[in-house]
Amino acid sequence: MSRFDATSPAERIDLVVAAIRAHRARDSAFLTLETDPEIEDSSSGPPPWVQYRDQEQTLNLDCTDVELDSIRAAIDEFGGVRITDQHETEAGTNLRIEVPGDDERVAQVIESLLVDGFGCPEDVRLWAAAV
Repeated sequence: MSRFDATSPAERIDLVVAAIRAHRARDSAFLTLETDPEIEDSSSGPPPWVQYRDQEQTLNLDCTDVELDSIRAAIDEFGGVRITDQHETEAGTNLRIEVPGDDERVAQVIESLLVDGFGCPEDVRLWAAAV
């Protein structure tokens, strides 16, 4: 990987695809993507983050109760994507989401989760924090 952050939808999708490939090549436990910490809002909780585990094609993320409904609506737009585990945390809810498909599809789901699910601005900065 030569780039570790992106701010436009197309760049974020390219970044996620490259990060998934690096995660797979390194055979790491998971890939962590984080949004810019400056978007933290006291009403919505900490900045969004998403982990991906290639072996199970699973996303892991935390969301607030307010974000949960919009995250469900965002994943409903993608056939075959489903929540496989959900449990309460101190800050809200932890979700495991199965995303079958190729790297591009996983990246598109993550992009939708960020913008439509978490309500991040279109120019949110996404970081590949751990691959």
